[in-house]
Amino acid sequence: MGRYNIKGDPLSASHADQKANLYGQQQGNNNPQGDCKVLCSPFRPNGLDQKY
Repeated sequence: MGRYNIKGDPLSASHADQKANLYGQQQGNNNPQGDCKVLCSPFRPNGLDQKY
């Protein structure tokens, strides 16, 4: 993983974000016709507005 910390969040938050991004990219590559909300559901925060 890269060492990017653009927003000033803790490094742990940056790593968690990068992990979620990589997971989403892999899911999209492996399931190009899949529903993003379903494929990325392990990383969707509880209570996130459904429009996102």
